[in-house]
Amino acid sequence: QETEMSYTKTILCLANSIKHNPLRCIAGREVTPNGIYDWIRPVSPNIGQEGAIHPQSSLMTNGHQIAPLDLVTISFSGHQPHGCQTENHLIDGKPWVKVKALTRANITPYIQDAPDLWNLGNSTYNGVNDKVSPQDFAVFRDSLRLIFAADFNYAVNMEGYQANPQKRALRGTFTYKGQRYTLKITDPVLGENIRAMEIGKIYAQPNAVLCVSITDFY
Repeated sequence: QETEMSYTKTILCLANSIKHNPLRCIAGREVTPNGIYDWIRPVSPNIGQEGAIHPQSSLMTNGHQIAPLDLVTISFSGHQPHGCQTENHLIDGKPWVKVKALTRANITPYIQDAPDLWNLGNSTYNGVNDKVSPQDFAVFRDSLRLIFAADFNYAVNMEGYQANPQKRALRGTFTYKGQRYTLKITDPVLGENIRAMEIGKIYAQPNAVLCVSITDFY
């Protein structure tokens, strides 16, 4: 049986977020000597992980976990789009190789001036413009954006209702192209401090660069 040859891509990691802890959603932009190209989301071929990457699979050859602003070469076995997640590529199990680390000052060329954030327009009970329908998930052509948010802030609140016990949830609020958003934060660095944050207190982090992603339907 003929199989697709493996291939490598070097990406600047722009997200390493929590998905079904300890599993992670990792994404970045492809970088070549000729410029910056499409988004790449490495996904796992393991059934039951919904594409999320186990930390063991994202270890680099230097023994460290991939982190935002790492430039890393990853080997893939094939392109596997899923709905609007057209960026998905299957990892093939070979070790990831760190090329170098960039700094916040290097990130400007990667920030996108998208006209909108998919015109989401629907909101969950605790969010604002943070919901996409299965129909839209099937027809949107991409699921990742890197944007600048001058007025970004975040807060921890207690969420949950009916049969679900209330627990701390971290959300970020910002304005983009005149539209207000309150989205769930899955960044593990901010999430580490969730227990120490005062419930309901707004923490300002102006001039933030945000990686925004549409999560998947399975």
